[in-house]
Amino acid sequence: MFVEYRAILKEKLIQKQKSLPAFSLRSFAKKAGISQSMLSQVLHGNRNLSKKSAIKLVELLPFNGEESDFFISLVEYQTASSIHLKKHLFENICKNHPKTDVYEIQIDQFKIIADWYHIAILELTRLDKFVPSITYIANKLELSKLEATQAVDRLQKQGLLIEKNNRWVKSNKIFETPANISNVHIREYHNQMLVKAVEALKDQSANKRDFSGMTIAINQKQLPMVREKIKAFKKELSQCLNQDPDKDQVYQLNIQFFSLT
Repeated sequence: MFVEYRAILKEKLIQKQKSLPAFSLRSFAKKAGISQSMLSQVLHGNRNLSKKSAIKLVELLPFNGEESDFFISLVEYQTASSIHLKKHLFENICKNHPKTDVYEIQIDQFKIIADWYHIAILELTRLDKFVPSITYIANKLELSKLEATQAVDRLQKQGLLIEKNNRWVKSNKIFETPANISNVHIREYHNQMLVKAVEALKDQSANKRDFSGMTIAINQKQLPMVREKIKAFKKELSQCLNQDPDKDQVYQLNIQFFSLT
């Protein structure tokens, strides 16, 4: 998976070794100003590179200018300490990544997970009066036409949205979450949905929504049981709602269970 700097580093080291038969990891590490042990730990995921080391590595390995900037950004992303910095770096990575199929696929996967409207578009196609047009989607979900266009394109490239009988439909393909997905993308999705919930609380009448909460003292050992019961409830509710073939709205169910102490 190439949106992980270690995978890129390994590939570039292999390329270097093929072009230089006398290549050794020890001498290479010395030229890069790090120990062989440190380099080995980085490659195995036990240590992170610093930005300074990353800059030195791209000078010694077969990177072009575009790939160099991308690699250094990935290193910064992996080592960023705050969620806000990670989000900022990820947006830069999305804009500046090398234009190859491998990178495009990875970026699309991360964006589908992080931005709420991708899954909403898939569910929108199940409505009885759905219209397969960018304008319809943008108006229904209050998106810009550019956001709607890019989202539809991503979903189609991933095989999640297909055309059937002049209609866009949600495919049966199971979306495979990237193995190296960061918590920042999952958190971003939940952050966006919390914002949507606040907007619904303010703008939607009580008969069109349901907000409820409960504060309770527990034993932390009960957490696995709570998770299982929430999982079972979501599955049961989904099965119940899907029994009705007539659908006219897309709704969002958020469940949060967290510590106050």
